[in-house]
Amino acid sequence: MSIFYKLRKHQRGMSNDGGMYYAHTVKQGEWTLKDIESRIQANCTLKRSDVRAVLAELVDVMKDGLQSGYVVSLGEVGKFQLVVRSSCVKHQDDFTPEHIRGLTCRFTPYAHRNAKGQLIRYLFDGCRIAPQR
Repeated sequence: MSIFYKLRKHQRGMSNDGGMYYAHTVKQGEWTLKDIESRIQANCTLKRSDVRAVLAELVDVMKDGLQSGYVVSLGEVGKFQLVVRSSCVKHQDDFTPEHIRGLTCRFTPYAHRNAKGQLIRYLFDGCRIAPQR
């Protein structure tokens, strides 16, 4: 399997990168929960309705864990964590709740080190990167 990219010109004129080119990932579409349910059903003995029930419950349990301040680990998939976004202040005493801009969800793919000490990320293993033709 390959991840395709094409080159794009950086548009930010004020940036040091303005006018330079960078690789941009080409999306091949989107897999919905329905698509995932069908693929899982094709690979095991569960029916799509069973898979849907498990995935719906997974979403609810993840939401509960994340909103309770836990890191949610899904094994070889990776870890999810809610992270507060805020603007910076020079001194701690200057910080107020108004500096908080919101939340974001951080995803860290699962990784392990092989015998050579190299970091191997399960979701990336076997993936090739290729220019779009």
